[in-house]
Amino acid sequence: MDISHNFRGFKKNITPKHTDLSLYKKFLYTASVGVFNRSTEEVVEAYWWASQRYPIRAILLGDGLYKISLRITEGLNTDEAEKRSIKAGDELICSFFKELCVDDLNVFRTSELLLDPAFLSAFERVESLYSSDLSFRTSVEEDAGLYVKRQKEHGTLKVSETEGFNLSVFYLKQEISVYLLLAGQGWLADLYLGQEIPTLAKIMRGEIPAAPDALKQRVNVGLQKKRNRQIDPQDPPNLAATISLPKIVFHSADANSAQSEPILEKAA
Repeated sequence: MDISHNFRGFKKNITPKHTDLSLYKKFLYTASVGVFNRSTEEVVEAYWWASQRYPIRAILLGDGLYKISLRITEGLNTDEAEKRSIKAGDELICSFFKELCVDDLNVFRTSELLLDPAFLSAFERVESLYSSDLSFRTSVEEDAGLYVKRQKEHGTLKVSETEGFNLSVFYLKQEISVYLLLAGQGWLADLYLGQEIPTLAKIMRGEIPAAPDALKQRVNVGLQKKRNRQIDPQDPPNLAATISLPKIVFHSADANSAQSEPILEKAA
């Protein structure tokens, strides 16, 4: 792929608004797996654009959450969805990195994070918040309900509405738990090609006061491709010359680490 020919630039939407991004010294780039309306090429372009402007230190790959989307939108059983999601994650990593030159970039795979004991602790905190805080529970259920409604309208809801809703709520709890885990380790700034999940955006704007402090300290930069083909004046003139094979470093989310449509529009 000749990125210098296809590159169009991106607009950004920052949550919370008016955040000074220069205060954040390391960024995550979240790469969703299996997004039906987003090509790998677009994910690569967004990463490259963002890497010229922000200190990206890790990629968060949403393969572990994609398996829930597959159960909802394709009716797969748990084992089939697990295999498909891992394969899709492997393919995205290969397609993604063969186009870019990166050095010592950490990759967090949600398929691995979900097995980390620290994730279980984060998930328990999210479950407790869901049980005790009405504003959080209402927001999560609204997001889940909208996702199920959208799949029904598109003809891609392959389970009952009740099962789809319950799986969507579970997906969102896991997604939020992943961000809580990583935020607690200093990963507070997130870049994503798309829009932030509404519940997480509300937490960052202070609309869910009972949420964990680590989640309230996060900032999200949502990226949207520009419609024209104009090159951003900040972009170097010969991007294609920078392309070569990368080094890839995979990590779990321990404290010493540098570390189908997704339900939340996001991650994952």
